[in-house]
Amino acid sequence: MNYEIIHFIPFDMGYSFFDYGTKTKQSSKDFIVKVEKACKKINATFCQGTNNQIGSITLNNIECILLNYGVGIFVTKKPITSDCQEADLYFKDIPAAQIYYHKKQEQKDILKGTSSISKDITFIIDAVWSSIDVKERAFSSNHQYNAHVP
Repeated sequence: MNYEIIHFIPFDMGYSFFDYGTKTKQSSKDFIVKVEKACKKINATFCQGTNNQIGSITLNNIECILLNYGVGIFVTKKPITSDCQEADLYFKDIPAAQIYYHKKQEQKDILKGTSSISKDITFIIDAVWSSIDVKERAFSSNHQYNAHVP
């Protein structure tokens, strides 16, 4: 199959830049300075955003959009590389079904860390987390957290 799959992968930055009256308040300007430095260390580029977007980080064709309310969203478009031979045979005349099963497998591989893009995603997440002074949501903004475990 010669298709490309677009993935949208959210993660918790650990901090919201809206004023919720918290005692520890990091300015978005301070965060931007720190995340730009962290991006340079991993050869990623940072572009400042507008409105509800702090900015975006790009590394090896992976873009991560950072939103003011503390969520980062990875957007990646990549060719199908997962092995779903059983689904391909069963749905041989239904490309949409084949693509669906490949996308599910690709997402599983990304979350397990076995995808070709997992390393770059981890580099970007670490650059963001290292730029936050004090995490408001430390529980869900670390590598041990897994929202996909039943």
